[in-house]
Amino acid sequence: MPAIELNIPCVVVSGSEKETRLIGKQLAQKLTAGDIVALFGDLGSGKTRFVQGICSGLGVDEPVLSPTFTIINHYAGENGVQKTIPVYHIDCYRLKETGELIDIGVDEILSSDGISMIEWPELALPLIRGNYWKVIIDAGDNQEQRIIHLSRAYTDGNDGTGN
Repeated sequence: MPAIELNIPCVVVSGSEKETRLIGKQLAQKLTAGDIVALFGDLGSGKTRFVQGICSGLGVDEPVLSPTFTIINHYAGENGVQKTIPVYHIDCYRLKETGELIDIGVDEILSSDGISMIEWPELALPLIRGNYWKVIIDAGDNQEQRIIHLSRAYTDGNDGTGN
């Protein structure tokens, strides 16, 4: 798959896990310190593959695995502005309420200069203040195809809707 121009908002069709990672890698080039990427999609939709692509684009040189049980994985990345930048991969799938995220310090992570990616972000939306990247991954016409919606969203943290 050749590089595509990600004009935000946009909808991109991925035909494979490799392409999903590549689209994530291309989005990484637009991310700056303090950015938050909220990933919405069903179980098995490709959220972790997309995060792997972002991490690759940020120069993370270790395996990127889903933090379903650990909740947060922390990596060292890099970007063109800052030599090194903290990269956080947060998975809220197993959590029941926003207070659990506060208890483990996610509110502090989201207000840091790191880049944070959140799978199953519904419980984290009340902790986000301002703009964030919204990624919705839907199933496509076949088992491998994914429809990826990329946009910017805003929340003041009060309504939890992320709109």
